[in-house]
Amino acid sequence: MIRVEDQERALGFYRDVLGFSVLHDNQVAPEMRWLHLAAPGGGLELALADWTDRPGSIRGLFLEVDDMEATSAVLAAAGVDFTRPVDDTPFGRFHPFTDPDGNELVLHEPPAAG
Repeated sequence: MIRVEDQERALGFYRDVLGFSVLHDNQVAPEMRWLHLAAPGGGLELALADWTDRPGSIRGLFLEVDDMEATSAVLAAAGVDFTRPVDDTPFGRFHPFTDPDGNELVLHEPPAAG
């Protein structure tokens, strides 16, 4: 569950910028909207919640990509706030960024097989 301040703003970021699809969008109580999303290609589902504590408290949610340069360029052009340059390590390449609420996500390109 990703804690956000404004579900509509967060939905715009995760759906329109990152390419997540909406699995469920239901008002389950007057003060509680269930907003359930899936990452492109599957493998990750998350809920965007504005009824829990501490927006922006998520750190290091990894999103695997095939091409770091291409994905980073597309996201940067869409206004994504990368917090550090790409980090090349023996474990792959990493490029951290934040969502509009300050939650940290990290693009990860696995190392080449070999």
